Amino acid sequence: MKPTIFPAGHEIDLSTKLNVKFGIDPTSDQLHLGHLIPLLHLKKMWLEGHDVHIILGTFTAQLGDPSGKNEMRPIISSENTERNAQSILEQISRIFDNVDGRNSLFKKIHIHRNGDWFDRMSSIQMTELLSKFTVGQLLERDSFQTRMEQKNPIGIHELIVPILQGIDSVKVKADIEIGGVDQLFNFAITRDVQRISGQKPEICLLMPIINGIDGRKMSKSFGNCIFINDVPNDVFGKV
Repeated sequence: MKPTIFPAGHEIDLSTKLNVKFGIDPTSDQLHLGHLIPLLHLKKMWLEGHDVHIILGTFTAQLGDPSGKNEMRPIISSENTERNAQSILEQISRIFDNVDGRNSLFKKIHIHRNGDWFDRMSSIQMTELLSKFTVGQLLERDSFQTRMEQKNPIGIHELIVPILQGIDSVKVKADIEIGGVDQLFNFAITRDVQRISGQKPEICLLMPIINGIDGRKMSKSFGNCIFINDVPNDVFGKV
């Protein structure tokens, strides 16, 4: 599947070594086929010799990414997010041909937990970053517009998630970020965070979203997923 480049019209110079970022918030301990699409593109760029940075959002997962969500996300405990992160990392290892842990190439992938740097960030540093954005900017997200129309609540913690994910890109100096098309709003905010931090904004590769077994977007919330850890008979049946 071919990605959409954001911003449109930008070209990627693949002849130079790039910092390629893929972030995932471990709100669950499972990956599904929708996650597999960007991960396979990430693997392709890894095999081409680029520096790959996988961000496990152990901090942002506690807040919950509101992308495509019509209900307020609950706060998740740090213990649960760390347990989920470990499970997700094991599944990513399978995708990157590191089932037995002996793939020497896999050791060159940079694995980060964003809780490591957010735990060291002071409240003043956090407030200074948040002050660069307005509530109006953050409420432009489609799902927030829908919630306001339906009079569903929006949590303050949900507003700041895309800004925090932008810090992830600053920390790894991302040139490229890979994710689903539903991450477009987050990616736009991330580029702003990089500009504010004096970095060249990343170019984003938006991968298509696939449908689940009921025809809706594949989502754990809908219970319509084909999970990477499903047993073969279940995968066959769901497909």
